[in-house]
Amino acid sequence: MKKKNQPCGTQPQSTPKATLLPGDLVCLGIDLHADSIVVVEQINACVPRPARKFIHPGIFYRWVEERQKAGARVAACYEAGPCGYWLQRALSARSVECLVVAPKRWAENGKTKTDSRDARVLCERLFQWVNGKTNVFTLVRVPSEEEEHLRHLSRNRERLLKERKRLAQTGRGIALGQQMRLKGQWWKGTRWTELASSLEELLGPIREVLLTLEKEIDKLTTRLESHAAAREARPAGLGKLTDAVLRAEVGDFARFGNRRGAGAYFGLVPGEDSSGKRKRSLPITKTGSGTVRRYLVEAAWRLIRFQPRWWAWMKCQESYQGAPKWRRNQIAVGLARQLIVDLWRLRTGRTTMENLGWEIAPD
Repeated sequence: MKKKNQPCGTQPQSTPKATLLPGDLVCLGIDLHADSIVVVEQINACVPRPARKFIHPGIFYRWVEERQKAGARVAACYEAGPCGYWLQRALSARSVECLVVAPKRWAENGKTKTDSRDARVLCERLFQWVNGKTNVFTLVRVPSEEEEHLRHLSRNRERLLKERKRLAQTGRGIALGQQMRLKGQWWKGTRWTELASSLEELLGPIREVLLTLEKEIDKLTTRLESHAAAREARPAGLGKLTDAVLRAEVGDFARFGNRRGAGAYFGLVPGEDSSGKRKRSLPITKTGSGTVRRYLVEAAWRLIRFQPRWWAWMKCQESYQGAPKWRRNQIAVGLARQLIVDLWRLRTGRTTMENLGWEIAPD
């Protein structure tokens, strides 16, 4: 006899064996943390079950395998975050369709946020996604372990560069309090020799850290440059470091289905404000990695110098000549957008260096 207040089905939902049948769909919304995995489960179109908390991943894996043994199709999703992609790889290895989605504040009222509430919303949206409603969240591409390692190398180098800049400025602040104004890399060579007599006690420890940071930055730079494309696949003006950073962030250029995706990924496409007959272009969106955007703009300035036959530069060269500085900067940003698009075309076999008007890198 069917129990009262039973959300769906003809059997009680106390255990998987009593509930799941071969071919059932199990959707798992996951809120992942360093010390716990909070999961909300939904079976077919039933009401999602209360959240469960797993302290150890092994227990969670066994719990998932119980559902698979009953013949159910298991799908899961969680937000991208500092915990990375190890859970997605572990679940995919167990034949679970696991998605990683872009983080978002899921609470509609904007005031209440709990792990169980986030997991429940993810579970409900995953059910909609599986049934064909693909605009309920934004998927994040899961990189391979090699791609993720390269990305960590690139981002670690940027962190060390920022730390070097911070410490260098700290030293300048200390010296300014002693009526001395420091410029450039004050911790090197003759500049430090001049300071050692008066500020060695104050700036010496900072200098030691700066020298250590520079050694590590040089090591990371060398390791990154070893992952750059061969010179035959790089245009003159696109250095090994820039190419390696682009490869670290993009992963695989084939991920983009068209040229718009390549430009939009790094926020180099203009925004738009349109309503009715009114249509107004806005500054670039600046989504994605600001570091890569800076590398692309710097590379565009170099290609203006080293690639005079680049078709994109030849197209805008006339408007560039005699233009004010702000307009030249705009043209450089436009060329940076075209640069990533042309690299996408080149790396996916849609064009060649000759067609782009590029000369091969000298080294």
